This record gives sequence, C-alpha cells and structure tokens, in this order.
Amino acid sequence: MRLRAFVVSQSAVWIVLAVFLLAFPRATVAFFGAHVDDSVVVIARLLGAELTALAIVSYVGTTKDGPPISRTVRCAYALSNTLGFAVCIRAIVTGVFSAHGWIAAGLYFIYAAVFIIAVILSPRETP
Repeated sequence: MRLRAFVVSQSAVWIVLAVFLLAFPRATVAFFGAHVDDSVVVIARLLGAELTALAIVSYVGTTKDGPPISRTVRCAYALSNTLGFAVCIRAIVTGVFSAHGWIAAGLYFIYAAVFIIAVILSPRETP
C-alpha cells in the first residue's frame, strides 16, 4: 500500500472522529470511558474542529498530481501518531479510558509504524 493511501485513510479516520466529536461530544468521549463534564464537551468540540482542518489539509495535500510527501511531513506524522499512541496507552493504564481505548491505541500504533518506516526508508532532503 502506498504512503498516500495511508495519509488518505488517516484523513478519513480524522474526519469521521471529527464529525462525532462535533455532533455527539458526550457520547464519543463516554465511548472511550472518560468522565464527561461541560468543559470536556467544549474541548471535544474544539478537537473536532481541529481534526476537520487537519483531515482536509492532509487529504488535499496528497493529491495524485501533487509532489511526493516530504520527509518533514512524514516525520511530523510519525511524531504525531507516536505521541497519540503514548497518550492512549497512558489513559488505558491509568483507567481514564475503558477497553475501547485500545481501538484508538491500535490505530495510532499502525499509523505510527507506517510513518516511522516511511521516514527510515525516505532519502534525506537536501536544501
């Protein structure tokens, strides 16, 4: 599977999650087992708004006719997904997330692994 396909699939995951966070923030956060109060609802909606922008930029930036995904962008995706994986694992271990947190952790792990491999295999860019 090509790297662009992973970026597009991650964009799809982000947009789906963004829709749920914007439309159903309490249910979405509660699905993962986290405590939900009014401040969490606001933060969830803000996250949904940011994920929407990120998904659109990621999708538009990976068009077939565009340039290849730069090493810097690959590094950013690798770092973002690795941090997301670490946060999910910590939330699961400390009991903040329920067993459903493994869904998010698994997705972050897969995307982190793909982008780390893409960084390792990509040639260094010269200025």
